[in-house]
Amino acid sequence: MAGCLRFSLASLACLMLALLPAEGATAHITWTITPGTQTYVNDQTKIGFAKSVGGFRLHEANPAKADGSATFFYWGKRGIITVYFAHRGPMGCGPGVDCARRDVEGFRAEMKRLHGKFDLERAFRLQRRGSKNIGWGAVYHFLAFPNGTGRPVYSEVGAVEAGDFVFSYRGTFVDKAGLDDLARFVGTFGVTRR
Repeated sequence: MAGCLRFSLASLACLMLALLPAEGATAHITWTITPGTQTYVNDQTKIGFAKSVGGFRLHEANPAKADGSATFFYWGKRGIITVYFAHRGPMGCGPGVDCARRDVEGFRAEMKRLHGKFDLERAFRLQRRGSKNIGWGAVYHFLAFPNGTGRPVYSEVGAVEAGDFVFSYRGTFVDKAGLDDLARFVGTFGVTRR
């Protein structure tokens, strides 16, 4: 495959087994990476992460973390988006468990702990095109984001299942219009509010 690299995380299975619960801890995860265009496509789901998505530019890509997950950082005019992509097995998320809800609840608790006071908290449902599974999300308006400026920000988190994987995101924006930018961004991955 000219111009592409195939990266297999199968060699990390032993490490994952040592670090995670035995039940459902293995996964075969591969990526097709095209360095020239900075494109990362998960071979199992065909979900691709490009250099530019919905007005945001890829700042950093980590498609092969030791725990089998991937993280992509995108920057835009009004804020930043971090996308997390992980297999449910290494996440310790067994059959019948709502991995998306669990991910969002974890994000929500962490954001409240880190960012303190807020005057808006609204939960909502998400769905990925072609999937019957329901995802979850929440949006916040934090009154003093602890990034050095202490300015208020809007933050949104969401997660949907994609087969045996979970696609999660977190966006933080200096003004409310950034939430519309985020909706366009996740929409390119087939994710919409229900």
